[in-house]
Amino acid sequence: MTTADPAFERWLSDHPYLGEVVRFQRVIEDVLRDDGSAALPVPQWDRRLDDFGKGIPMFRKIPLDDEVVSMAGNLLRRLGDRMSMADCPEEVRRACGLLGDEMRRSPDKVALMLKQLVSAEGDGERDVGAPSGTVRYFAWRAMERVLRPWVERFEGGTEAGLHWGRPYCPLCGSLPAMAQLVRTQKGRERYLSCGCCRCRWSFQRTGCPFCGNQDQDKLEILELEQEKEFRIDVCRRCDGYLKTYTGEGEEALMLADWSTPHLDILAGRQGLRRSARSLYEL
Repeated sequence: MTTADPAFERWLSDHPYLGEVVRFQRVIEDVLRDDGSAALPVPQWDRRLDDFGKGIPMFRKIPLDDEVVSMAGNLLRRLGDRMSMADCPEEVRRACGLLGDEMRRSPDKVALMLKQLVSAEGDGERDVGAPSGTVRYFAWRAMERVLRPWVERFEGGTEAGLHWGRPYCPLCGSLPAMAQLVRTQKGRERYLSCGCCRCRWSFQRTGCPFCGNQDQDKLEILELEQEKEFRIDVCRRCDGYLKTYTGEGEEALMLADWSTPHLDILAGRQGLRRSARSLYEL
């Protein structure tokens, strides 16, 4: 997604209350787009396929390569420095300044935090000198950029990926933040979307990915009159919900999660709860 994307501009025009969020995202996208990387590491699957076949996400048992962590750390520092001077809320600028200072003082601590973040060994966001929500958000944005080759290779149809089919992310193990309905030769299939590393993977067409409920009497769909490209899938067994993009072609924007906070608010007013962690709760 680029800020000149017509879909992006249309979405902003239709949702002017997202103006401050958009300014925030534009600065981040500029840094991520100009990340200074000559080449990202090429994914090596052979060390991970056995555990992957057992349902263990790629990064849960085997630590990230030092090269990946170093690149993510450098990008995180650039994000922190840039955001500390950006046109964004004062508390975010202050938190990013603290994060940048800590990265210069304790790079080893930050490297460990990044490894723990992806391997889910704790939250991976404590004791780095800044509010945990801010650290979590920027750390994942940096890591998501560096892990993009893994995501692209998985979504490109690896043999292992074709047999995943589980309700959590195949790379980082996070619960899905969103879903998408995609037209295929077999009909419409559902893909789940990770809000952390932004991987997408195929999942069963019906059923709750959070509690496993498949009782049709306890599954509902909230149709949205003002948002024809979305619906909210609801499970009345666990009161969980999943924002679902029903279109195709604008995934970078529509599955970004930040672009649809109004749907989370609507779901909350219906007494529903978000099971997946939101990175936008800074």
